[in-house]
Amino acid sequence: MIRLSHTPDFQKPALLCVAGNLCDPSVAFERITPPGDFQKLYVHYFDSPGPWDMETLGQELAHLLQQFTSAPVVLAGYSAGGVLCISAASKNPERISGLVLSNTGPCSKGHGSPQFAQELKEHFDDENYIRRFLSSCFYQPIPKEVEDRLWNYTRTIPPEAGYEVSLSLRQMDYRESLKAYKGPAAVIHGQLDTRRKMDSVEMICDSLPQAQVTLLQTGHTPMWEDAAGYEKALETLLKRIN
Repeated sequence: MIRLSHTPDFQKPALLCVAGNLCDPSVAFERITPPGDFQKLYVHYFDSPGPWDMETLGQELAHLLQQFTSAPVVLAGYSAGGVLCISAASKNPERISGLVLSNTGPCSKGHGSPQFAQELKEHFDDENYIRRFLSSCFYQPIPKEVEDRLWNYTRTIPPEAGYEVSLSLRQMDYRESLKAYKGPAAVIHGQLDTRRKMDSVEMICDSLPQAQVTLLQTGHTPMWEDAAGYEKALETLLKRIN
């Protein structure tokens, strides 16, 4: 099953952070501190025994949400993690108190890397290829120590899992099913991204007209590249949650 970074207090509000494919959530979201008594939890979906398609993982995440019996639960996802959050929201919309989506979309229309799944399958053990991919998730160069942490995390992932996540998100279309979620939503988008562009933002807003959009001058990983801007938009969303 999907694993959380640590055992939560199921009676307290929670922010569940879901990172992109191959990315360590403890790196991607490490600069984000949720306000108030919200606990920050990292979602490790590669700990699932498989299959690793968006439907199966979304069902597992939706089931996990059931354990938070009363306190608000907010899902924050980007890239593949955002698609996973969208999948869960389409299956258990009532249990989600807030939805934060970054550089993702309900389908892969307009995605800037349509062949990535096959490339990943062929080059998963090619360190140079994987490091180039990880670096491309950020608009500005990242410190070597951060890149090393991300690289080391990829070595804990089954190759088939990384491939299946990438393939599945390019096959799914949640534009209609996402409309089932009626709660507070925010799109915090790095507009310098070359993979997910403004057409992805527009598709999310077509499904979630209640979503508030914040555009940041970042690449694919805005919560790391502009933590202050991300936190400000996150706090605005959390204020909308009863």
